[in-house]
Amino acid sequence: MSILTATFTFGLSQICATHSSDDALLEAADKALYEAKKQGRNRASIF
Repeated sequence: MSILTATFTFGLSQICATHSSDDALLEAADKALYEAKKQGRNRASIF
């Protein structure tokens, strides 16, 4: 029997005055994801 191991890394963004468009919101979430990836596994970053 094999054991399945999973890790999760999240990039989160919130709607606010600086993220007024869908593209800006996605760009902020993308930046947060890559910042979390730099920090290692099982991380979450909010931008």
